[in-house]
Amino acid sequence: MAAASTELVGHLRVRKDPPSVWVFSCGTVRAERMMCRGDRQVQQIGIGDVPTVETARRITAVLAPLSARERIRRVVEWFGQDVVMTTSFGPVSGALLTMATEVFPRMRVVTIRHGHETRRTLELAKHFTHTLGLNLHICEQAQEPVPPVGTVAFSSYCRRVKVVPLRRALHDLRVQVWISGLMHDESRIRSALPLARLRHGVLAVYPILDWRHHDALSYCLQREIHVNEDYYDPCKGPSQNLECGIHFNES
Repeated sequence: MAAASTELVGHLRVRKDPPSVWVFSCGTVRAERMMCRGDRQVQQIGIGDVPTVETARRITAVLAPLSARERIRRVVEWFGQDVVMTTSFGPVSGALLTMATEVFPRMRVVTIRHGHETRRTLELAKHFTHTLGLNLHICEQAQEPVPPVGTVAFSSYCRRVKVVPLRRALHDLRVQVWISGLMHDESRIRSALPLARLRHGVLAVYPILDWRHHDALSYCLQREIHVNEDYYDPCKGPSQNLECGIHFNES
């Protein structure tokens, strides 16, 4: 196995661990830009360097009749390497990870480590990184005690260990499109989401938004994709039914 190499980016030391795992503290990891904007539909949608609410609305309309896989393929055709995916290696995260890497094997995948991951979550992170060859970027946070749910301290904690690190990663990676695996049936607030919207200054796209949890689980079982039976997110509370803040706090 090749030895890990390091790169000094700004004032941060970034370590690249084979095969393709970047471990950083919300520093900058620059990626080559590959734009694919020559077709007529791109011109009609009005994709530019600065995403807008209107761009998101038009993209939603184009993606709506497509399958989840085709949605990913189309977004990659439009934006190339400016597309990243986030994952928590949660219960059925393997479904979207598998689909996305089949469409674009070198897609950058961002995950946030908060220090409270279960053993199963860490095992799956390692499993998918090697079996799918993930181009994984890990934003590590120091483990902190989790304050009581409903307190100001809890809200501050979740913002500090989840929201702020993600926003920095999206900025530092120069992202235009952020893909994630939200589904309508996961909560009432998620049931009202469009397929694409403006979030943290980038286009957030949800390829499996119209799937149910059962659909994602069936996809995993049929494809023999590993699932996470022991997932825990400290920002989702004891019952694991709260929003962690990444998708629904400030814009």
